Amino acid sequence: MQKTKIEWVDYTWNPVTGCLHGCDYCYAERISNRFKRSFKPEFHEDRFKPNKLKGKNIFVCSMADLFGDWVPNVWILTVLDYISKDLKNNYFLLTKNPKRYKEFFFSKNCYIGFSASNQEDYDKRKNESAKVDFVSFEPLQGEIDILSFGFIPDWVIVGIESGNRKNKTYVRNTWVYDLIDQCDCESIPIFVKDNVNLDKKLQQHIIDGETL
Repeated sequence: MQKTKIEWVDYTWNPVTGCLHGCDYCYAERISNRFKRSFKPEFHEDRFKPNKLKGKNIFVCSMADLFGDWVPNVWILTVLDYISKDLKNNYFLLTKNPKRYKEFFFSKNCYIGFSASNQEDYDKRKNESAKVDFVSFEPLQGEIDILSFGFIPDWVIVGIESGNRKNKTYVRNTWVYDLIDQCDCESIPIFVKDNVNLDKKLQQHIIDGETL
């Protein structure tokens, strides 16, 4: 377990690393390249040590997609078994391949979600997914109607692409404001990451909990 700068959790845990999605905006691959590490999917048996933490929110596989089609079932089952034996902490799972959620059982301390950057990704993944606890729009790359077809997520995270990639998408604040309005109308909690340059009054509005 490692302390993290990811604002919506306390720690990250990476029993599996590496990914084959090939996203051009991938921060995890960028970090791996910086430290000259392989980004091929890898299972780390030494990362299943007893956890002394209590009451913490832990993001599982921030450096991988645990539910990618290439990940063996045994890797996933080993991770979920470890989580089920640590009920004193909350574990957050995030994927671009939510259809695999239907193949597994999740203990009560698991919170499952999927990520989407645009409307096409969102519509496809919400139709493939089992019931999820949250949706992450990071990096946000366009305007998104999150309430289409009656699908209402329980929680929403919004963030933009960091770094100086040549072809990165520069987010329009109107895209973010529209997501906030949609969540407000349906009383959906929304977490807007610090890298989104919101109007200060609106940011305070969210922090004060009026939107949550």
